[in-house]
Amino acid sequence: MAGEEKTEKATPKKRKDTRKKGEVLQSKEVAVAVFVVGIFAFLAIFGNYMFQMLLNFMEQSMSSIDKTGNTVEFAMSVFWKVAIICVCTVGPILAVGVVLSVLPVIVQTKGLFSMEAMKPKFSRLNPFTGIKRLFSMQALVGLVKGLIEIIVVVAILYFQVMDRINEFKKLIDTDVIKIVAYISETAMSLIVTIFVMLVFVAAADYVFQWWSFEKKLKMSKQEVKDEYKQLEGDPQIKGKIKRKQQEMAQQRMMQEVPSADVVVRNPTHYAVALKYDRKT
Repeated sequence: MAGEEKTEKATPKKRKDTRKKGEVLQSKEVAVAVFVVGIFAFLAIFGNYMFQMLLNFMEQSMSSIDKTGNTVEFAMSVFWKVAIICVCTVGPILAVGVVLSVLPVIVQTKGLFSMEAMKPKFSRLNPFTGIKRLFSMQALVGLVKGLIEIIVVVAILYFQVMDRINEFKKLIDTDVIKIVAYISETAMSLIVTIFVMLVFVAAADYVFQWWSFEKKLKMSKQEVKDEYKQLEGDPQIKGKIKRKQQEMAQQRMMQEVPSADVVVRNPTHYAVALKYDRKT
């Protein structure tokens, strides 16, 4: 029945067919959390080294101006040094960013590459289908989730700033080093808090995506029966074939009875026809 409720868990075949279509369990929030946390972790480990490299380059460039003057050779030298510094600082960040963007997708999809998912679907061009997707439960959940994330981030920033506003006022008359140190401490506290929020959101979103994916895969009892028929054959047809085979076997047996030397039987159930063969 078309309107039959889907209460049965997806069979291995249904899961396999769904995967072939490129439909797998994925959470975008997990990918975002991995990317953001990974980039900041990389900067926390290697950022000081990169910053020091930039400072050394600036010091060398400034000292070289007084010695060499403003010449074309000096300008070209500075240009190539800037290029090298950019490659050594920005390059690793970009490389790590690419890896962190691709890695969560590979892990969640288990390296799936589906040509079926890449095929053009003209149904996507249907404006009514697009409008239906805009007002679907999935879209509503995504909107609510986005609003909650914005509210939480704004609330974190607000309470962190309000909690430290008095300390900021006291720093006005202090030296620059203390101001920078306090701002760095505040920024790190904000970053850690946002990291915790990202991990929590990613975990919650993954659970929701898993529930939604499993619900989408569920099958009706009739679908399970139909799939079983496809794999194993229609039970009624199999029963008819079995009965026909038994009838044919019984006919062959009855044809051999006249050539038997003796028939042994009990009064009601069984009869065994035996033929004596001297050679065997």
